[in-house]
Amino acid sequence: MSNPAVAGEALEIYGTGLINGRVIPPEVAIGGRMTEVLFFGESPAWQGLNQVNVRVPSGVAPGPTVPVRLNYLNRPVIQPHVLNQVTLSVQ
Repeated sequence: MSNPAVAGEALEIYGTGLINGRVIPPEVAIGGRMTEVLFFGESPAWQGLNQVNVRVPSGVAPGPTVPVRLNYLNRPVIQPHVLNQVTLSVQ
């Protein structure tokens, strides 16, 4: 990847399935480490999409295909065993 993420960097994740107006944030892990959720809710830029902003945690092992997992209200939204698993390049 030409632009890998680094520890401390803020990232935006887009998708569907979050319930607007909730106060319980989703749980996001990058490389098995829990992230800090900075924002979650309806995307201000894209109508109909949810947005989750997270900070890349320190201690993530670098690599071109670091797994990203998102759980919301105790259900996985991004599952590691699904073929379209989400990965991220981390420096």
